[in-house]
Amino acid sequence: MSPLALTGTPGTGKTTLARLLDHPRLELSDYYETSSDGRDDGGEWLVDLEQLAAAAARDTSPEAVIEGHLSHRLGLCETVVVLRCHPDELRERLDARGYVEAKLRENLEAEALGIITAEALETGIKVHELDTTGQLPATSATALTAIMAGAKDYQPGRIDFSEAILGWY
Repeated sequence: MSPLALTGTPGTGKTTLARLLDHPRLELSDYYETSSDGRDDGGEWLVDLEQLAAAAARDTSPEAVIEGHLSHRLGLCETVVVLRCHPDELRERLDARGYVEAKLRENLEAEALGIITAEALETGIKVHELDTTGQLPATSATALTAIMAGAKDYQPGRIDFSEAILGWY
């Protein structure tokens, strides 16, 4: 058994769902400052993945959920769950957080193109894709619990939000 990587574009529900689970969790955002060389001009942490992986490995357990949009890139998990959300709903979620337009657009494009799913698939480990669009957090948490128990399989590739881009340009 290894920890579960819970990943996805910002705003898809990673932190909310991780907090609903009855599992120890490790929130990667708690480690960004100590695993980085500061921030870029846009205010984003310049995270050193090796430092982040070492800190997460030190502080996690096999039953844990490692939550964060970099969790699939640490090499610590045998299973990844990528949370997805339709860009129209994601825009509302990120607007509510006060994202500036450039950062908002970057995240919406990444979600529409399924960038995190593609990255997770490149790792060669088991990947699930879970759509949180229009779902109550408790409903998504139930589905996530079923994945963790091995009772449900959410194959990647079923979710396609690429059509959302057509209305943007």
